[in-house]
Amino acid sequence: VLLTVFVPMKRWDAFARSQFWDEVLKYFRVRIVGREPPRPYPGRSVMYGVAPHGIVPFSLGLMQYGELGKFFASPRITTATIVKFIPVFSHMLYLGGAVEATKSEISKVLRANGVAAITPGGIGEMFLGWPQPGCQQDEEYALLLRHARWQTLELW
Repeated sequence: VLLTVFVPMKRWDAFARSQFWDEVLKYFRVRIVGREPPRPYPGRSVMYGVAPHGIVPFSLGLMQYGELGKFFASPRITTATIVKFIPVFSHMLYLGGAVEATKSEISKVLRANGVAAITPGGIGEMFLGWPQPGCQQDEEYALLLRHARWQTLELW
């Protein structure tokens, strides 16, 4: 068990592009609405903000797999540091290319002209929603104003 927690996992593109993930995306009935996202080109990085977080951020997690991952140019999704201590779940995310949601890790991805995806509401957004006061059962909520004072990432 300790080995599964402490052995670092590297991104494995064959895993992320497996046909299995296309079947998972069908199960979740993923549908993209809107225009095609920007593609990174030499000297340019792309960062996506994905909301809502939810208890388990499937919307963020599934961005790195199968056809959806190709559509978004193989983003490196961000995860809370604690996730790396959850066997199997962490392996699935890190094999797909996830990185820790820290300034230094996100900066590394963006410096390499990569594609990063974050949930701006973070852990606090997990618990925002029904049955909290003022929240409706059939609605999703995003927590954005709390992070309005974030500093921009130093990339250069």
